[in-house]
Amino acid sequence: MPTGQDASEEANLSREASTGRPPAKRPQETIESSSSPGESSSTPQKKRQKPSVFDQRDRVAVNELASKPDLIMPSSFQEERSETHLEHIYHNFDRFNRDKVASAIQGMQVELSIDLVSPRRLGIQKSVDLLLSLPKKYNYIPVVKSHTKAVHLDIKRHPTVWSMMAKHPTQAKVLMIYNLPQEEYSEREATTICSSLVEILNRWPADLSLLTKSPEGFKSGSFHARLLTLACRHKHLPDKLVVCPLPAFRQANTGPKARGVKREPHFQLFISCLHPVTFKQRDDKKEAGSRVVGSGVSIPEPSDKYQFVVYDTRGGIKRSVTKAAQQPGQTPSFPSVLPPQEELDLTNEVREGLYNAERLLRLYSASIMNQGGLIDTQGCLNIWKSILEKYGGLIQKKSGTSRGIFGGSDLLQVYPQHASLHSIISPGVTVENKLRESDDTYRLPNLTIRSIDRSWSLSVEQAISDAWLLEGDILKAWTRGAEAADLVNQAIRENERPPSACASGRYIFEYLSTAMRIKLSIEKRASQGIINQAEYEAMVESCFEELKRMLPTKADTDRANLSFGSSWRDTYSGRLHSLPTDNTAPTRTQPDRPSIDAVFPAWLTQFGYRMHCPGNLKITVQAMNYTKHVQIPAYLAMLCWYAHERSRIEHKYHPNVWSADARTEFDILEAKMVKISKRLRIIRLTFGWTKIRRLRAKKTTKEQFLIDLAPIISGQSQPELQSSMERLDNVYNFARTAHEFRLPESDRARIRTLVQEIQDFFDVQLPTGADGCPYFAHPDTMPEVWNWRIAFRLSNERLLRMKAACNRYWPTYDTVETIFLECIFQVCVIRCVLRSVDEFYELKKHLKAKYVSILGLPLAIAYHDGLTFSVGHAQHGRGMFTGWPAKPSRLDERLDADESNNIRIETRSENFLKADYDESTYSQLKQMIMDIDLPKDVYDKTLKPGKLSKEDFDALKWDGEDVNDDDLYNNEIALFDPEFLQTDESETPEASKVPMTEGEASQAPEQRATGETVPLSTEPSTKALGKMPLRVKSNETDYSEGLSAGELDSEWTTTMSGVAGLDKSNSQRQLTSRISSIESRYSTGGLSPETMEQSWSEIMGNEMETKWSQLMQTIEARSIDVSADRGLGALVDNLRNAKESGNEEAFTAIFTVIQQELS
Repeated sequence: MPTGQDASEEANLSREASTGRPPAKRPQETIESSSSPGESSSTPQKKRQKPSVFDQRDRVAVNELASKPDLIMPSSFQEERSETHLEHIYHNFDRFNRDKVASAIQGMQVELSIDLVSPRRLGIQKSVDLLLSLPKKYNYIPVVKSHTKAVHLDIKRHPTVWSMMAKHPTQAKVLMIYNLPQEEYSEREATTICSSLVEILNRWPADLSLLTKSPEGFKSGSFHARLLTLACRHKHLPDKLVVCPLPAFRQANTGPKARGVKREPHFQLFISCLHPVTFKQRDDKKEAGSRVVGSGVSIPEPSDKYQFVVYDTRGGIKRSVTKAAQQPGQTPSFPSVLPPQEELDLTNEVREGLYNAERLLRLYSASIMNQGGLIDTQGCLNIWKSILEKYGGLIQKKSGTSRGIFGGSDLLQVYPQHASLHSIISPGVTVENKLRESDDTYRLPNLTIRSIDRSWSLSVEQAISDAWLLEGDILKAWTRGAEAADLVNQAIRENERPPSACASGRYIFEYLSTAMRIKLSIEKRASQGIINQAEYEAMVESCFEELKRMLPTKADTDRANLSFGSSWRDTYSGRLHSLPTDNTAPTRTQPDRPSIDAVFPAWLTQFGYRMHCPGNLKITVQAMNYTKHVQIPAYLAMLCWYAHERSRIEHKYHPNVWSADARTEFDILEAKMVKISKRLRIIRLTFGWTKIRRLRAKKTTKEQFLIDLAPIISGQSQPELQSSMERLDNVYNFARTAHEFRLPESDRARIRTLVQEIQDFFDVQLPTGADGCPYFAHPDTMPEVWNWRIAFRLSNERLLRMKAACNRYWPTYDTVETIFLECIFQVCVIRCVLRSVDEFYELKKHLKAKYVSILGLPLAIAYHDGLTFSVGHAQHGRGMFTGWPAKPSRLDERLDADESNNIRIETRSENFLKADYDESTYSQLKQMIMDIDLPKDVYDKTLKPGKLSKEDFDALKWDGEDVNDDDLYNNEIALFDPEFLQTDESETPEASKVPMTEGEASQAPEQRATGETVPLSTEPSTKALGKMPLRVKSNETDYSEGLSAGELDSEWTTTMSGVAGLDKSNSQRQLTSRISSIESRYSTGGLSPETMEQSWSEIMGNEMETKWSQLMQTIEARSIDVSADRGLGALVDNLRNAKESGNEEAFTAIFTVIQQELS
């Protein structure tokens, strides 16, 4: 009949045979306790080479790895071994195989094949005997004396003890070791233990202060002394109980940092051991709740040879638990420390589960103490897993063949990236450290798998592990992994089924958790210290709990035939979606990814006003979150209404949707939408516009907050406020900015003639201002004051934004006047009526089909309006260009270059809806708008706002002051998901207060429509700041989501000053970015070719320096370690070299690649 150990080995062999794989760990060398380690005490023992089942050819000793720092890693993987293989070949060494003690201790596991009813003394004996077999270094003599503690010390517990000491043979030096209570130990027993301890002390390879203390003020022994005292006791006094740490009961922790089992009642065990190599203290903690094992499982009790104790601060035992019958006639058992039912109300199922958890931790405690104290945390983990496996417990396994095969450490690590639907395989920490021993610059590249399904990554992990075990060459192993990763990604692209069809039940949880943490991190940084770390942690936990309650039930997903673990519901449409596990397409084709939206501008919490917080969160599709941006929810409802009405008109007049009758109905519909959007914007402006304004708003009562929220939910403002705020649009509906731009009268006359030619060609007559400037937005949005100066200023804003953000990867050929002309051109294309008798019918039909928008929304110019016009891409991935030459004079010039046009004049909402999605998704985007169905708690048009008090009305009404808020625009929206924006508005500079002028510059104050003379400075008035705690007019410039006016001005000033004398002659647009970029700025005077080249170099040098600074700020804001990523680090180095050498083409190309990598 096989012994317990034989049975365990047979079971292991059986498991290996069933899986068809070799064991994960190599055969271990064991050393008998009687073997001699050698007598030399002055030199360290030579490390043993670990035997292996594989051929150890071409191996180099580990200690030689750092001897050749001048060797350089090849730039690409090579199929055959390099002649200088030193940096790429490492032993599968084991960190516990460094000396005989570690070799003997390694691999010891508790014998669970039979039972745990009696102590297993083999581990204890081996630990003590191996310590006693070390070379002798000292000659201390054991001394045991009786000692009575002083009264002022602990007289309640062990007042009389045996003091164990070590006396120097030739000196009067005495070292204190430990005290043993006389009520438990006889003098003979104390002498036996002391003799064994002093023998260990004489051979102790580490610092003696770990074992001993000075006699002066000695109260208790060290941790090492206590642990080795117990080991000697358990070896030499087998009749005494084996002392083990007692598991402690812990109540549920409801704090914000509590995770997992801590959030429920559970048992906890702290146990400390000695590392078998360093002899340093190693602490281990295990926790178990009521669900650690399944129902119906009975965990056995250890035998009566064990004693579970709690130590006090001086090493004494303040609580002891031994096995005894609780009632006469009952089976002896260890009394539980779980509070009784009258003190802790628990269900029978939970209470029984906690009893099992307590017994399981007792078994673990006994198993660790049976190892004699010499074991590391990895050995403790092995024992814990063995116990859990035996009784069917829940094990948090790191699946994969790479675990522990690199010297007991993981060969690689797998990180699922839930937000981007891919997984990263990177080298293990120990592997990276060993690489750096040779050269700190050595890095193995991360391998990317286009899926978070673990089964796809396992095949790559298996390939790396097999190559490592067979060849011992880390470079070859990683090459095999790269090849396997390519094959896996190809299979994913071809939509093959994964090796395992088992979906993760927590996939959507992980995705939302990641997104929520990033959103709150951004909000915390933007708060300028208002949100502290404690609040952030509390908010993360509470927000995630609320998001989990929004997820559909299992019954809902089953009815929809969707995976429960990856399904979610779009709150703004009510539709169920399923998050894929494979990234088979780029994010540009996935507008229906889940996104977390802050529903209302702000929400009242215990901390004050916050945005992303419980009560103000909804899950929606990513494109819908983009579109809503910072508008109120009613705006989405109105977009849905408009899309349906427009579709109705198109269906009614199909196929003549561009007829005069259809245009008439479109005009009526657009007029309604303009009025609605204005009303919703006015409601939105009664809340603080910028993030910091809302965070800083004075906290009010819950009742007042609900009153403030009523207009937001209903989309209906108070009538008295509506009539006052409408004057804001009629008189002056945008703030002054620092983007003043004026042209000489001769250029203005040319543009005026060209504008009239455009209108005549399309038979569209636009309204004009007092000086004849045409107004391209919807006529109902035209302010009382409209002129060429305002038109050019708005065009200048869009040009600078386009150049700095949307078109930053390409040269910009357009100018202020071509942007303005393009607005006129595209508006005329959209508004023109097609007549079959028209000579240019086919051309106009082609243009109308090309420049039709997704939603067909009317344009406005008011800041903060969802209909505010913007300049966007027609097709992402190409540079933005209108098609106009630098100084146009005829419409034919634009029509001839129409194929090169890649610009759309569209509303901000449509621009945000499109984001950087592929054109193939545009029909899906429109359908998303038409599917909007907001719940009542988000939008309720039947809710009637209360009347304003006189104080509220006086604080909120508009009485002529400027609303100094620049256009809120996110210059990252075309590239990045808002979940991952790293903008810090506290770091953005304020806008310049002095307008930039060009051409006919004038520094005289301008006249308002009201007749009041105001300076050009746009300092906000005191009244504009508002007096309400939350409902304040926002006239703080918010550049938190875009490039600030100050940054744009600085760039523009630098550019203009560099070409101050550029020739104004009318020339054809060049095909190179250099000449056209210079000629696209209007100035006076002439430049020689040499001066022009010098000016260009200065301009590009400044632009490269600006882009370099922006890139460094982005990397710092995202806490990216460039040195840890070889690829990114090389790109940054090359970019720096290109900047310093003035190589514009190389700089632009590298900069574009880095931006794509960061996105």
